Amino acid sequence: MTTHICLLTNRHWLFDGRVINHACALGAAGFQITIADCGRPPEWYRARAGTGDPAGYLPPTCMVRRIEDSTQALPMPMQQLIRRQFRWWLHRNRVRQLAAISADVYQAADLLTARYSLRVAAQTGARVVYDIRDLYSAEWEGAHPSRVRRRAIAQEADAVRRADARLTVCNGLARLVAERYTLPLPQVIRSCRDPVPAEATGPDVRSAIGLDTKTPLLVHTGHSERGRALEEMVDIVRRLPGVHLALVGQQEGVDMVGRAIDPSVGARVHVVPALPAPEVPAFIRSADAAVIYLRPVSVNMRYALPNKFFEAIAAGLPLAISDGEEFRPLIRQYQLGVVFDPADRTAAVAAVGAVLRDRGRYREAVRSAAAQLCWHRESAAYVQLYRDLLRAR
Repeated sequence: MTTHICLLTNRHWLFDGRVINHACALGAAGFQITIADCGRPPEWYRARAGTGDPAGYLPPTCMVRRIEDSTQALPMPMQQLIRRQFRWWLHRNRVRQLAAISADVYQAADLLTARYSLRVAAQTGARVVYDIRDLYSAEWEGAHPSRVRRRAIAQEADAVRRADARLTVCNGLARLVAERYTLPLPQVIRSCRDPVPAEATGPDVRSAIGLDTKTPLLVHTGHSERGRALEEMVDIVRRLPGVHLALVGQQEGVDMVGRAIDPSVGARVHVVPALPAPEVPAFIRSADAAVIYLRPVSVNMRYALPNKFFEAIAAGLPLAISDGEEFRPLIRQYQLGVVFDPADRTAAVAAVGAVLRDRGRYREAVRSAAAQLCWHRESAAYVQLYRDLLRAR
């Protein structure tokens, strides 16, 4: 009988390259896959991505199942009331739907889905894999220890320890998990992407915004708001005349982008709608460089190694990137670009200028690195994790 694996997501799976990578790797290995979406309905994906069938990016053995929220048909005030007063009922309803999937393994992507997975496992005997992309306790260190936060931190400790297997996105976060919870190091599975072929054709960011090939173009992908230095990136454009910036994938916060743009540079900052994750590297390939500017607002941010980093490498783009525990060694090892201090805007401007001036040399280095930092290599370790887990069972 084919092993059935359920990938739980609460993070817009079509725009999350990690979820799609996992589904494709497990599907190619012969597993039956269900993506259990606790986020948005299918109509939302079709409207945002401009695609008729979001599941077309997945292998034939993979299906998407919407975990329904029965309150969505109600007026918003009533939804909010129910979510405040009857949250236990909503959670129980979701757990019931997840248990009905009858998977052998449930993989969680955050604290909420980890709690759901453990409840289902207690009922069905399924295994639980916790994909630890960040730690709730690391995100709010130093913040006011409210009752809600203390409870969530305790729930996180319980979920991390009870999971049958743990994986994470980088070495720093793996060490943090092992030290904080006195556990073996989780398996590190980076969110790599396969490189874009040199002969790739199709839509690209430069054509989408109507920019000629001689105009310097920076690109930034992703839509997260916490830690994203939007004002600093706009300031880079302000201080480098003639340079343009494309913000690709602004699913949220578009109004904030508009407020942050100074009228004098507004024509050089372009907001580009979100794309399905598999299309992003090929779309941004025509830019000159990628800029990743993250404020170190938490331990999670200091250990960040996000999708946008590997999207740029797959696209063959040199990087101007804020310093971080995980960025620094990779940039130095593969000569991918220039690292700058996120607290120093002048250093950021200098780093972008240096990358643009020497982008030919950096592009060659990125192309060489892409053969190593690719999902084709990373996926083998990910599939092996599941084979070891099932063999132990």
